[in-house]
Amino acid sequence: MVNTRKKRETIIPFPIHTSKTKQILKRGINIFKKRSKTKAGYKGTYPLEEEEINSESAMYTDSLTDVRNRFHINAKVCGRGQFGIVRACMNRETGSWYAIKSIPKSIGKYNNHLASEIKILRDVQHPNILRLKDVYEDERDVHLVTEFCLGGDLLERIIAKKQTTERRFSEKEAAKLIYDILGAIAYCHDVKGVVHRDLKPENVMFATSDEDAPIKIIDFGLSRYDTDVMKSKVGSVYYIAPEVLNREYTKSCDIWSIGVIAYMLLCGYPPFKGDSNKAILESVKAGHFDFPSPEWDTITDSAKEFICSLLTMDQNHRPTASEAMKHKWIKQ
Repeated sequence: MVNTRKKRETIIPFPIHTSKTKQILKRGINIFKKRSKTKAGYKGTYPLEEEEINSESAMYTDSLTDVRNRFHINAKVCGRGQFGIVRACMNRETGSWYAIKSIPKSIGKYNNHLASEIKILRDVQHPNILRLKDVYEDERDVHLVTEFCLGGDLLERIIAKKQTTERRFSEKEAAKLIYDILGAIAYCHDVKGVVHRDLKPENVMFATSDEDAPIKIIDFGLSRYDTDVMKSKVGSVYYIAPEVLNREYTKSCDIWSIGVIAYMLLCGYPPFKGDSNKAILESVKAGHFDFPSPEWDTITDSAKEFICSLLTMDQNHRPTASEAMKHKWIKQ
């Protein structure tokens, strides 16, 4: 069981880097600032601040178990998160492949959030949400075994689309992807009372490499069960909602993030830009964005109207995920 002794601690924001994104250029020739392979995570993630966290070690399972007795774990790291690494693993009995996310227990500041992530992943069961198979724990690490997504993430596909003659997803393709994301989040919000709080293309995986492969929303490390108002400043700079920066927000912060993703699918770059994290966040706070030529010249008014509805500054006037699924552009 998780130790319940807690103290209030402030975690100072720090830059985090990864290896996937390209240099952002004017008008979105590429998407983001160059990431480095030297640290886990990605530049721009807002670490948790002033949240109730565990100051002592915790137990997340009933007993300590060597996960290698059941799984062969590939040494190659295929993904990195803010606190852990992801590798492929094979069930020794069945030969089936899975992903295994390993988080060091020494990261005490993450204890509560790891317990919450495990609880939420065990609770949610949706075809477009990564399925947790099991949790193992040894003296050093906690291991989350999940289904294995072979198709990469949505950011990789956005970058790949920039290299094609179309240079972006078609409206039909984008609407289908957004519909599936909205469906998963409607389930989280309305059925399970869960707010993701870090939706972005990197956290949308594809089950296979097929163009029409189903999506899987991943990384519930910053998620929490819904309360009327949340105050912790968490998220990622390009996708974080303005009210999160003001520390007073609701589940509608996820809707804003989906609006940013929809914008990117149709042009290949984010609506809120800047030369630094601070400049990007100031742009988000202002809430001003446009549909510049020539990228948006052929995009329908219905698509632009849909995006504007999700990127409404007043969170109380945004549609819910279920309502957004009924928009005429989504239903085209």
